[in-house]
Amino acid sequence: MTNETLKPVFTNPWVRAACVLVAIILAVLLAYLLRPVLIALFLAFLVAYVLNPIVDAFERKRLPRAVTIVGLGIVGVLLVLSVPFLFIPNLISEADTLGPAAIQDANVGAAPAQTGLIARVDHWLNRLPLEQIVERFGWRDEAHAGLSARAIVAEKISAFVKLHANEFLNRLAQWLPAVGQSAGTTVGQIAASVGRGTLNVLVFLGNLAIFAVVAGYLLKDFHHLIAGGKDLVPPRHRAATFRIVGEVDLQVRSFLRGQLLVCLCLGLIYAVGLLSLRVPFAIPIAVFGMFANLIPYVGLVTTLIIAGLMTVLRHELDWHLVGVVLLFGAAQAWMACC
Repeated sequence: MTNETLKPVFTNPWVRAACVLVAIILAVLLAYLLRPVLIALFLAFLVAYVLNPIVDAFERKRLPRAVTIVGLGIVGVLLVLSVPFLFIPNLISEADTLGPAAIQDANVGAAPAQTGLIARVDHWLNRLPLEQIVERFGWRDEAHAGLSARAIVAEKISAFVKLHANEFLNRLAQWLPAVGQSAGTTVGQIAASVGRGTLNVLVFLGNLAIFAVVAGYLLKDFHHLIAGGKDLVPPRHRAATFRIVGEVDLQVRSFLRGQLLVCLCLGLIYAVGLLSLRVPFAIPIAVFGMFANLIPYVGLVTTLIIAGLMTVLRHELDWHLVGVVLLFGAAQAWMACC
């Protein structure tokens, strides 16, 4: 009797739509609450999907999958650990040259008058709100009274980068011994002795551990998992499903492989070109441009603007800016021809 009474309610399309909407909201809320874990799982699957051909290639050469996975893991850990000790000192070194060089150029005197196109571009660059930025933040004090707005902004950027880079290295130097001293203590003692920053680091390391374990498991049993997934497809739909999935897999693998190769080549071109042109923060800009290339047009424009602004701050308007524009144009022409 009860089922007959509720049957019109459950068959009502508005009730069904409301139930579906509530289910979607709950699923989104659950995904939001579990986003750190879900992001780690998604990245683990993506890494396993990309690295599986490498593991298969070594396996065909009679090298066990576990050995290859451990080797890839060691290489990944070394790359991650090398970033603070190679990337951060480069930032500090570049910052040491940006501010003093801009101040020295500003003290040399005004550049000779330009004509034609260069004068128009120079006039446009002079319209950049550098003077308004300096006045807004109160940077023109007694020590910077005789400097141009360009030199002051360059000096402030240099000081900002050096401050935060040195602060990061100091925190890292303080955190590593603390972790070693706390290795034998209990969880409660660790929670009572470490600060909020270290707890955040521990949370990050926990997510990194989840990512590493899941990625290693997926790589080791990748083919077994694929075979298990195939068994879940009903036999009458297997032919069409396997054909469609196979085509999608081929397209996705080709796209990822091509994008990764293009990004690496662009990063190398940017790094060599910007270093040759003596652009400040050449390596960080090249790395940013390498990853930003994954976003069409937006990544190119953003990287070009950053490189152009750093070039203007360091060298003002001269052939260096023209070289930066030609570098990005040549890189895009090469990518279009590939």
